[in-house]
Amino acid sequence: FFFFLFAFDEMGIMQALDNITAVRAISDRLESQKVSFNKNKIFVFGNSHGAYLSYLCNGLAPGLFSLLIDSSAYLNPEFLNRSFHFSIDGVDVAMGWPKLLTQINRDSEICNIESFYSSITNTAHIVAFHGVDDKFLPSSHKKQFCGSVPHCIFNEITEDKVDGKIFKSTEHGAAHYTRLFTHALEDFSLSFDGHQGELRPFKHQTKLYDYHIDYSNAVPDFQATSLTDQKLYHLSRIKIGT
Repeated sequence: FFFFLFAFDEMGIMQALDNITAVRAISDRLESQKVSFNKNKIFVFGNSHGAYLSYLCNGLAPGLFSLLIDSSAYLNPEFLNRSFHFSIDGVDVAMGWPKLLTQINRDSEICNIESFYSSITNTAHIVAFHGVDDKFLPSSHKKQFCGSVPHCIFNEITEDKVDGKIFKSTEHGAAHYTRLFTHALEDFSLSFDGHQGELRPFKHQTKLYDYHIDYSNAVPDFQATSLTDQKLYHLSRIKIGT
């Protein structure tokens, strides 16, 4: 399982922690330079796998983000364990994944977003956009998930919403990113007054591991203890720069 500690791009927990580390490093730098910014309005926005990571980041860093914008997120990266077939302009394409990714034994209670969010308390606003013809995840499945998560607004992209400006089609990831970001901020009644912007330690237990992430420093300190053999896995990264 923790083979992924040596591969930052394992497309799961470690990749999410890299994103959280970047946000923390920027915040730390701004504070050290005495640059004021609104900690109550830190947003995470992604498309496809980036949106999937956004859900992981929000869950692993409780209190950090006040808004998550989801463009075509899948909820479980099960496709990493098989080849994927799709068509582009009438051309059939078969795509596989590096052997390293298929060998990683992911903790499904966290890497499956549905499972993860059923066991945590979400405090961020979530605005989710999903096309009716998305082949990675049916829009009905995303709607059901969003209905089970507090503060989640689901938006189904149907043909009548395809305007060529914000939405290019009803398929996976077919949105104009910057325009979608503006649309989510301006066209939904989102209030950030109650968000404190206080990042809290992450403490979570699954059937496999007892997790703890300490955010007292700019770089997260990650620990996971195996519940089968009590082995401790520890990852902390040296802070680079000042």
